[in-house]
Amino acid sequence: MTRRMIVGFLIVCTLIAGHTLVALGADAAHFAALQLTRLDPAVALPDRRAPTLDGQEVSLRSFQGKVVLINFWTTWCSWCRRERPALEALYTQYQDQGLVILAVNIGETAAQVNAYVLQHGLSFPHVLDPDMQVAAWFGVRGTPSNFLVDRSGNIVGGGSGYRDWATPAAHQLIASLLVQGGAPATETARTASWHRADPTHAEQVQAGQAVYAQHCAVCHGANLEGQPHWKQTLPTGGLPAPPHDATGHTWHHADTLLFKIVKFGGQSGVADPSFQSNMPAFQHVLSNAEIWAVLAFIKSRWPPKIRTFQDRVNAREQ
Repeated sequence: MTRRMIVGFLIVCTLIAGHTLVALGADAAHFAALQLTRLDPAVALPDRRAPTLDGQEVSLRSFQGKVVLINFWTTWCSWCRRERPALEALYTQYQDQGLVILAVNIGETAAQVNAYVLQHGLSFPHVLDPDMQVAAWFGVRGTPSNFLVDRSGNIVGGGSGYRDWATPAAHQLIASLLVQGGAPATETARTASWHRADPTHAEQVQAGQAVYAQHCAVCHGANLEGQPHWKQTLPTGGLPAPPHDATGHTWHHADTLLFKIVKFGGQSGVADPSFQSNMPAFQHVLSNAEIWAVLAFIKSRWPPKIRTFQDRVNAREQ
């Protein structure tokens, strides 16, 4: 059995055996207070993908640069249900500082999970593990099981069983991980609370440039030039990634629509339901502040005439 396959198993066994935790820094006591085992050395997050509730896929590694609390759960688990309100509160409080709570449902359908999410008013991202391959990698033996991932993409600890995430110890643990190193240049976007895209705001534009380079340039080009022949429909449907510079049509749209497209995917901005957009949703990857920052960066690259035109579009939408 390889080391990566026994991470979760070791965590569970350590808790059951009651092994004493070694002091590994200022936040070691916070792990202990929650009866979570801290891994030393930490273990790199696997390159695994999981389907989202809307039929897309997300890579576990796509959250690198954020602190991730991975929560394995099922709809029929009463202890999982008890964790939900505190997890939602934790996510609401720390999302813009870089916290992601990734709920991994084991063995159930998207319809079952989506109904549960709507019923309980949950806003943190949910993915599916229908064949339990992700759970098997972590060595999950029961639900709920929780694992913490630092900004560098390393699993730093975890454990099996219910945790009260509303306690001061839980908040102190999350806060201690959020201030630790490993964050890329988009840290400013995570800790800020921007609610609009301002191309004259130097700090926001700089943060947005880092977000764009990490998440957008691969499709839309390092210089916002888009993909070749971006107006020609692909054989699979939809269009290639358009340019975001002055040669494209991004500046024809209001900021509110652009924000919606980035957060919820290109299909959310398409009036014709028969058209298939290839633009993925970033609601589980980027915070609201990061989305506004990347839009500010894009707008900062437009010439004054185009920026003035787009300001008028925004004014009409108000």
